[in-house]
Amino acid sequence: MAASCTNVGMKLECDNFTNNDPKFETKILDRYFNHGLTVILPGQNQVPSAITEILEEQISYRLNQLPLYRLIEMPFVQAFVKKGKMYMLSHGTKLECHNCVAVTPSGYLVLHLTKDTYRSLGLESVKQTHMNKKNDVYVVKINLLEKSFHPGKKGYEKVMWCLKKRLDLTFDFNVSWVPHDPKVCSSSISIYFSDICQSVGRLDVVRMSKILTSIRHPRIDCRNPEGLDGLSCSYQEAFEWMGAIACGVEGLNDEEYSYKSRLQCPEPNINCPQCCVFQAYGCLPSQTVFKIYEHLRKFSATHFKNQSLPVSFTVSGVKDSPVIRKVISPEFSIPGDSIYSVLMFPDDGYWFLTAGEL
Repeated sequence: MAASCTNVGMKLECDNFTNNDPKFETKILDRYFNHGLTVILPGQNQVPSAITEILEEQISYRLNQLPLYRLIEMPFVQAFVKKGKMYMLSHGTKLECHNCVAVTPSGYLVLHLTKDTYRSLGLESVKQTHMNKKNDVYVVKINLLEKSFHPGKKGYEKVMWCLKKRLDLTFDFNVSWVPHDPKVCSSSISIYFSDICQSVGRLDVVRMSKILTSIRHPRIDCRNPEGLDGLSCSYQEAFEWMGAIACGVEGLNDEEYSYKSRLQCPEPNINCPQCCVFQAYGCLPSQTVFKIYEHLRKFSATHFKNQSLPVSFTVSGVKDSPVIRKVISPEFSIPGDSIYSVLMFPDDGYWFLTAGEL
């Protein structure tokens, strides 16, 4: 039976994969823009080769000095937005002080604008949130898939005039494209943009893997996320430990606090002879993350049935993305507002934790 726990800045959902919750996939797929992934595999000495293969197949590019109006031109919309999932995010921009832009897989062009830019642009924004008003920020959303959004229509011509004639903005972008047709190569997006921006460069995903030996692992009970005194740790303690492992904090196994860190493995805990920690950084579209999740779930089902420790992965979103999930703009621009973790237990139970963005 599904359950949930909420703490300050954290929300935990507990359920079982056998319930086939149709919303679970969207929890991952709707969080479009990610830059970090950490996988913790207790009892393993290497990451499954399928995960590294997924990341090797991930193709992303850096576009330099691309005029903004190019993103509403029909060749781009017809060939890429309508025929695949577009993950496009302005690079080197900060939400609190710069103009930021995104094109989402759902077909929206999202402009997160400063007050001066918004007034000069002349397009209507969506209703401001409390934080938008406080920071003088305006969000303009353009549905590129709207049937009436094409040349010759008043709405389209106005947007094109504002972007091209009234305020000719250019941005650097990180872009990934996943075509609907598997026979079409994702690299075709780089060929298209090479003629209309200053330069196009390939972005690689940085991968790191390490093996930890004789570490203490929190004892966790899937059915008792709040923990049982002397029998299992709480979910807050478990996720804090995961964060410490991901950050490479030393001294977690020390019986006493060390000068390096006051963090220790929570009690009760058990000895884990070996543990593989795999991390990846770069442009990680939600579809790539979802493929990794699917493989980890299969891997857990076949390799972890006879042990008590869960497989876990944590995904960090891009802090300065104007879109946290789907077409929802961030209410608060704070670290942790787009981080989530999943623990997959041997009995098909799982915990899904979101931090900051609830």
